[in-house]
Amino acid sequence: MNDLLWTLALFAYVSAVLALASALLRKGLLSSEGARKTVHILVAFTILPMVYGIHSPWLRLAGPAAFALINAWLGKRRGERRAGLVLYPVSIFIMTALMNAGVLSPLSVIAFEERYLLEYVFYSQDLSILQLQCRMLF
Repeated sequence: MNDLLWTLALFAYVSAVLALASALLRKGLLSSEGARKTVHILVAFTILPMVYGIHSPWLRLAGPAAFALINAWLGKRRGERRAGLVLYPVSIFIMTALMNAGVLSPLSVIAFEERYLLEYVFYSQDLSILQLQCRMLF
């Protein structure tokens, strides 16, 4: 599968996850916190194909950049001020950029995402997303 197909497939997958979580939230089947956790858990699975399937450094950055911008725009449009909407894709963008520059290995990016996922699931009640990201980086 070439880079563009991987990128389009990941865009479609993330969009489907967002649509699913939104629909479940609207129907009352998930709370706001449940919908957010569902998105974070399911989107975390994109890290493997992004790191190993997409070889173009620019296309690797396209997804996180696009979703950071889309989330910022949607949040502003809806009047929401949730930092996690933008910080989650921004953190993936930064880690991917560092991997593209050779500063981080692909495995460290995957390990970061998996650790982020586990800590988010278990500790999101106590810590803000930004605190979690700072703890994992240092």
